[in-house]
Amino acid sequence: MKISQSDARPPFQQIAAQLREAIRTGRLEPGEKLPSIAEITESTGVAYATARQAVAVLRNEGLVDTRAGVGVFVRQPHTRITFSSLEALEEKENALLSDEERAKLDGSIERRTGLRLDQVIFKPTYARTTADTDTPQFEAGTPLLQRTYEYRSAEDGTLLMWSTGWLPVELIESDPRLLDEQSEPWNGGTHHQLRGVGIEIGRVINTVTARSTTPEEAREWGMRTADPMLVSSSVLEDINGRVVSVGRSTYPSDRTELEFVTDLPRWAD
Repeated sequence: MKISQSDARPPFQQIAAQLREAIRTGRLEPGEKLPSIAEITESTGVAYATARQAVAVLRNEGLVDTRAGVGVFVRQPHTRITFSSLEALEEKENALLSDEERAKLDGSIERRTGLRLDQVIFKPTYARTTADTDTPQFEAGTPLLQRTYEYRSAEDGTLLMWSTGWLPVELIESDPRLLDEQSEPWNGGTHHQLRGVGIEIGRVINTVTARSTTPEEAREWGMRTADPMLVSSSVLEDINGRVVSVGRSTYPSDRTELEFVTDLPRWAD
């Protein structure tokens, strides 16, 4: 590492940039130890405090972790999670396909993370409940089916995706499979499930907010409490404007990408 006098950036930023590039290009691999503060100081000629400041930049960016008494190490990169506004449209179109055709398509975990199913541990949990303050879209006391979906890495058990959704029991009880978690994973998702009981989704409303991360969430997701959690709430309405499903999920901001695609109609000639 070298400090350039012609570089307008402060020395600590120059050092951080060089270490960041080494991580990005793989010269410093996940799990590898960074040069010590003393080594950085000796090789660049900067003050001890400047070298510490450079490493702190990388720590704040989530690129490295400090192990007390051992040193600073490159963090293992997390699996990226990508949410696209096109997903609901694709799922609705796929609900019209045959079972054989749908079986060839990727599910939500595959689309959002790029992982294969054999790299994921999937755990669905169903429970009966009633509408309350968590589900204000439904009249209080309405019997609901609460569905929680948990996806973890088969390699290390780290949480990959998590969500909870609620559907009115009266809308889906005509098909007993929809009340049984043993039916999961359901090829085709919610749009296909509801189509089977005569419901067509006409509108999807997604709201994303941010909040502080709890210590428990930091442990589950393998993240820092300094990184906020993104809270995604969804409301599904049928073609008559009736709310048929609501959902909520939380994802770490350090690995989540939200993609919004808006197709605009052409102007008339």
